[in-house]
Amino acid sequence: MKNVGVVVYNPALDALHWRFLDDWTSVTADPQDQEYLALLSMDLVSMAAEMGPGVFLNYLESTLSGVLRITDRTAISVNDPDSVVDDLFLEQVASSSHSIEASRALKAGSGNLN
Repeated sequence: MKNVGVVVYNPALDALHWRFLDDWTSVTADPQDQEYLALLSMDLVSMAAEMGPGVFLNYLESTLSGVLRITDRTAISVNDPDSVVDDLFLEQVASSSHSIEASRALKAGSGNLN
């Protein structure tokens, strides 16, 4: 399994902060699979914009099970969600040496990701 992205959700603002792999060659050597995963990550961003972040995250949690899986939410407290996403990405994704898992979903506590 390989983590391929990080998602931080702020329920108070109904906002997502996330980051996915840019280079899918670490996940698969097949160019068609790499293209599929790149397009899938762009599609997820588009779906979140259409559905709204909270609804989208609930949708992912109830439907993903194949190519991508999402872990359980973990409450965190942060002041700068973009920095946290970058730190978590380096910790959970960039340093990972496994083969496909999926996005780690982290739900912020309340307020402005305090």
